[in-house]
Amino acid sequence: MLESKRRPKDALEWFQRALHFRETNLGEHHLDTLSTVGHAAHIYGLLPNYASASERYRQALSGHEKTLGRRNPITLKLLNSMGWLYYYQGDYGSAREMYEEALSGQIDHLGIEKLDTLKTLQDLSVLEAKSGNYQKTIECFRSTHGHTMHKWGPSILRPYAPCPSWSNNTKTKLSTLKR
Repeated sequence: MLESKRRPKDALEWFQRALHFRETNLGEHHLDTLSTVGHAAHIYGLLPNYASASERYRQALSGHEKTLGRRNPITLKLLNSMGWLYYYQGDYGSAREMYEEALSGQIDHLGIEKLDTLKTLQDLSVLEAKSGNYQKTIECFRSTHGHTMHKWGPSILRPYAPCPSWSNNTKTKLSTLKR
């Protein structure tokens, strides 16, 4: 596959070809087709063509929700990706909503120590930094440390502390986890 970050226009051309093939042969609701739509959305975001990226992410999210459900790990990863897109557009409120929903579902279905969960937690931390909420940023980064150390080894972060910007639902879920 083309290195999408170095040659996003070329990568998009190939994804569009793959998408046409998959829609024609598998149907637009097939998981492989929806996966290609999600990858194309990411490439559009890199270009940056945010309107097309948003449209493709919504298409992929809608299809995954219908096929797999809103709380499926693949669907939750798409929510995180949509958060990434909103973040790069400067829509921090929408990005936070996507990250928090993804994080809540990932904690429920994957656990706090899974890489996708920790990635979403990290993305939320970066969002807090970009928003100028430096205390929240520190607290968010600290919240990953205990879980990262237990599962993945040394880290530069500090022990668990809940991030104040999280919704009460997410805070409650994190507080019930083993530290």
